[in-house]
Amino acid sequence: MAAAIALLAAALAVPPTWAQSTAASPDNLADHGTFEIFDGGKSIGTESFEIRIHSNQIEAQGEVHLEMEQNGKKVEVHTNSNLVLDSDFHPLTYTWTQKGTQSSQLSINFRVQPAQVRYK
Repeated sequence: MAAAIALLAAALAVPPTWAQSTAASPDNLADHGTFEIFDGGKSIGTESFEIRIHSNQIEAQGEVHLEMEQNGKKVEVHTNSNLVLDSDFHPLTYTWTQKGTQSSQLSINFRVQPAQVRYK
């Protein structure tokens, strides 16, 4: 979990180069898609995403659904995530939930210093 949070923090620290050229783009944009996830050539799930850009913030949502076998047992995992950035690509909030064999929740509020992190 610590590695995932560190990776997220590193990714958010440096906005992508395309982010610097958004000033001339329309105020409201959206993108979405779905990827199929494979393991050893076998489909084990999907990842769907939606990104919405408004004049004052960017919101990215993701959903992952996995079905696989682990130690001879069927395992299902379903995760949802939501990242909200301001118009300068600074993170405001991040939430993540996992449902399945083990359930977890993570929320990070970047609007306060230091950021508040809650994990259940």
